[in-house]
Parts: sequence; C-alpha cells; structure tokens
Amino acid sequence: MGIFIFYCLCFLFVKGVFGAHVTVSMMKEDSVTLLINPNKTRGAENLLWKFEDKIIATIDLKVKPSQAEYPDERFTNRLYLNPNTGDLTINDIEIEDTGEYQLEIKTSSAPDYKPLKTFSVTVNEVESELVMKGETLTLNAKAQIQADDVIEWKFRNTPIAKMDRKGHPHPDDALDKRFRGRLHVDLFGSLTITHIKIEDSGHYDVYINNSKRIIQKRFRVTVIDEVKSESWMEGGSVILNTEAQIQADDVIEWKFKNTPIAKMDRKGHPHPDDALDKRFRGRLHVDLFGSLIIKHIKIEDSGHYDVYITNSKHIIQKRFDVTVTEFSPWSHQVKIGPGLFLVLIMLVIALV
Repeated sequence: MGIFIFYCLCFLFVKGVFGAHVTVSMMKEDSVTLLINPNKTRGAENLLWKFEDKIIATIDLKVKPSQAEYPDERFTNRLYLNPNTGDLTINDIEIEDTGEYQLEIKTSSAPDYKPLKTFSVTVNEVESELVMKGETLTLNAKAQIQADDVIEWKFRNTPIAKMDRKGHPHPDDALDKRFRGRLHVDLFGSLTITHIKIEDSGHYDVYINNSKRIIQKRFRVTVIDEVKSESWMEGGSVILNTEAQIQADDVIEWKFKNTPIAKMDRKGHPHPDDALDKRFRGRLHVDLFGSLIIKHIKIEDSGHYDVYITNSKHIIQKRFDVTVTEFSPWSHQVKIGPGLFLVLIMLVIALV
C-alpha cells in the first residue's frame, strides 16, 4: 500500500555516518530505502544484495550498468537497486521481510564479493489503542533508549513532541498547539496524552534515531465518547447500528473483545456474510451502512463490540456493550403493575 514513505537512514546520510551494521524498525506496508555511502561503492563492478543469505538483487555495472536482476519471487515488483549508489528500496514491506539485509560488492582489484554493510530490519504491525474521552493514554515506544537518541512523535504526520536525552530530558509541552499542556515524553520515549479528546483520534508515529539505528512505530488511537448498551434475548437477531454516513473509500471493521470478526470495503466486498472468527461463522452480515447483524445470538456472544470506519481522512469508532440473556417465555411481556396483577388473579379464580 505504501501510503507513508520512510527513507530509512536519511538521518545517517545527512550526518555522514556510515556504520557496518545498522538497525532499522519500521511499519508494515511502508517503503524503505537502505542507503549506502556512494563513496563506498565507487569503483565497484558488481553489486549484490542478500536477504537472510539469499540473493534478492544483483547488478553487473561493467556489462549491464542499468539493468538489475531480482531473482527472489518473494520480492517480485517490490525492489529497486540504484546502480549509482547501491541503495536498495523495498516497497510495500511485509512482516515476513523482517531480517538481515547485506550489500556485497566486487571490484577489479578484489574479484571476490566482499560484505560492505548490513541492515537488521524489523517490520511492525500497527498497534491499536482504544480510550474514552477525558482519560489519560500512554503510547509505549517499548525501546531501549540510548544516550544519543533523538525521539520525535508525530500525529497525522505533524510533529507534536521532540526530545533528545542530552538537551531536553522531560519535555512536557507540545509542538502543536492542539496538544499544549497535555503531552509528556518520558525517558523511555513513550508518549503520554492527558485529557484526551475525540479529535485526538488518528495515527501517532514515533521515530527514535541515532548513528546506528532508526526505529519507527505506529499507533492507531481511537477516542470514544460513550459506550452504547444493548440487551437481547438468546436465539434472536441483533442489529448494531453504526448510524454513520459510509463513504465510497471507507473500510469497515468489526471486532468482538478485540478480535476481528468481520471486515468490509465498499469497493471490493459490499456484502460480506461470513465471519473472520469461527464462533460467528454463518451468523454475521455487514450492511451498506456498516451496521452489524448477528443471527441466532448466544449467551457467549455477550461482550464489547467495536466498529472502526476508516479512510484517508477520518477514523470513526463506536463501542457496543452487548448483554445476551437466557430465553424466557415471559421476557417479552409487558411489565405487570399491581392493578393488572389483581385482575389476572381474579380471572384465574373465575376460570377455576
């Protein structure tokens, strides 16, 4: 998908620092360029990139200087080897692409391939966080912060907080006025947001950089205003109404107790009638308004249901607290007041 392009090691490139081994952490579906100092590849006749000791890209600069070969089918149409610098670009990176990437070169004076630089790449999933309006949320960077690290947080690609261990150990204010007085970055790089608002929903990215590594993590934060409570009898059909205006590019995802159970996009799957979770197999349907219909609902279907409606411009989330009670023949009767109860007793006595 590659909606966010991340040129890894551009920080190192600007600083002019090129170590033999670099650690990179980035997000699934992003694009990454593993940068090489062009001075290091000057005079090379052959460039060869390996992933976990298997060749994924190679070029003969002497015979075919502009025609690289990509023999590994796992990376079909996702790689670009720059013949001028040796940089390798990986597009739409996947979790399975986690591992070690190594550039080797061959020169006229050294006919055997020689390792030049190694990158340890980790590809992360987006972490989802759900929080009620007004609460405090901490986004955990889960990183071992080094003394020379620079930590930057962004909200929807806009910088909101920045810290370096030397100069600003405890920044408690925000670069973005929307968050003024509500942010804090601790010594582990984690971001705390206080008095969180509905409009704080969206993607948060953290970048942790130094001369030997770049770490990036993304969090999808959804702030909800209220929880809707629904009570139903077992065996019936339930409709959880999103009350949303669905757009053509919306992706709708339903979760039950944080486990995905149904997903729909208007373009590709307008009427998914089956479930991602086998517990609901054959009992789910998502309509064109994003609402979820559960057939033959069971006691064990009680719990939290969350719907996420997302596109490039917004994230909408709603939570339903569903309680399913055991079927009773009296459950649908009108509540009986004292007067009506006396009348019923008299009718029973008359019939006897």
